[in-house]
Amino acid sequence: MTDIAKISNIAIGDVAKFQNVAIGSLSKIMNLDISLALTWTTKNTISTSRQGHTQHGTGSASLIVAGYSGSATLTSSEEFDGTNWSGGGALSFSEGSGGTVGFGTQGSAVNAGGFGSGDETGRTEEYNGTSWSSGNTMSTPIYGAAGWGTLSAGACVGGTKYGPTQRDFQTTQEYDGTNWSNGNNCSTGTSQSATFGTQTAAVKATGASGGSSATDTTVCEEYDGTNWSSGGSIGAGRRYAAGFGSLTKGYCAGGETGGTSQINTETYNGTSWSGDTNLPAAVQLAAQGMGGDTSANGFLAGGVNASGSIVNTMYSAS
Repeated sequence: MTDIAKISNIAIGDVAKFQNVAIGSLSKIMNLDISLALTWTTKNTISTSRQGHTQHGTGSASLIVAGYSGSATLTSSEEFDGTNWSGGGALSFSEGSGGTVGFGTQGSAVNAGGFGSGDETGRTEEYNGTSWSSGNTMSTPIYGAAGWGTLSAGACVGGTKYGPTQRDFQTTQEYDGTNWSNGNNCSTGTSQSATFGTQTAAVKATGASGGSSATDTTVCEEYDGTNWSSGGSIGAGRRYAAGFGSLTKGYCAGGETGGTSQINTETYNGTSWSGDTNLPAAVQLAAQGMGGDTSANGFLAGGVNASGSIVNTMYSAS
């Protein structure tokens, strides 16, 4: 009864003050983002140190594919079950040391594009959780594109073609599990961008732009499945970063700026970017062409550290 009495004895003036709270203020309160900062956890190491590989899935059901060990181009895949890494199926493509694009999950993934036989390639391979098989070729052969989505509803954007000059493409390509088709171009051509989201609600952030004299742009664009529109600029321009999350709660972590591996993470809320929890250590090329996860449970495995060494570390986000 005491609590009821306290409520009953609220002054009329106090009630009036509450009733007269501006609608705008209530809206701000209701839309307040009270989510906690990202947490990075160091997990068990991958079996083969590598850089320039594609990543797929989540921090508890992960897949990494191809890349470069420092002495050899890799075709191998590795899978993570939340505790340990084990060997997966090998790609047929034997020149995937970097520049391929990936998306999908641990048991249903795509690896495509890259540079082979002296030119960009449009080859596509699909993974069923055990082995890789050939798919239909890309609409535009490309190197260094950034991908997102699933095997049956995936996409990639940007990338580079060499000869006669280096060009950062604006091309968007969509994959339906069987065929590739071209979508509308983005506004700023980039390669090695961070991307995340779904085929119809995605974000492309930062990356290298400017051809042979490329710089790390802070441009961010959003894709609705048909058209690209401008998003809020990211705080730190970089390339070779990992992207994961959704259009309204996405992340960009690690990467390289001016040849230096980065440690910082930024968060996107659908409008603007803000700083989030740093990685345990600076790393780049740990998720080249990463499809990413649409939740906060992304990861970075392998890559190049601040000393320039290719590493076998894994960092998982939650």
